[in-house]
Amino acid sequence: MRRKSTGKLLCALLAFVLVFTAAGCGAEDEASDRAKAQAEEEKRLAEEEREAAQEAQRAAEQEVYYFYDSMEEYASSDLVQNILNSTLEEYKTDEIGFAIRGEGNRLIYEYTYKTLTMTEEMTPLLEEELEKQADALQSVADSLKDVVNVEQPTVVVRYLDMNGAQIAAREYTAQQDPQ
Repeated sequence: MRRKSTGKLLCALLAFVLVFTAAGCGAEDEASDRAKAQAEEEKRLAEEEREAAQEAQRAAEQEVYYFYDSMEEYASSDLVQNILNSTLEEYKTDEIGFAIRGEGNRLIYEYTYKTLTMTEEMTPLLEEELEKQADALQSVADSLKDVVNVEQPTVVVRYLDMNGAQIAAREYTAQQDPQ
């Protein structure tokens, strides 16, 4: 009988231990689930913060900061005038005058021949020269979009004779950005 009692006691004790073991596992599972949920929430919040930071960076990259409010301001700026003066020093000549000015959305380069009057031969030669420089002048017009707050910035190049008569001219309007 003692053996039956001991067996029943052992069975009861094992059942008791199993109940607590199962309860302990449930508690561990619950704690594990909470930890997983918290980790997932932290991961989700970190992802949202990263996406918000990326969106802010994209917006900042797309935001345009103009250095000059008008073409007149740009053309008369110390930056442009210093570049102009240093360039003119390199190519100093008494035969050709050079001026740069802004009018509305236009940046105007004027070359004035001081000792020549317009002839029929001059126009095709100067137009050919303008054609050779078209890519560079178009690039200048395109770059003006980034520094001057005007709609459709345009570069105008004019060649004038000593009387102010236009020999040749061409305009280069900034290309529109694809949307």
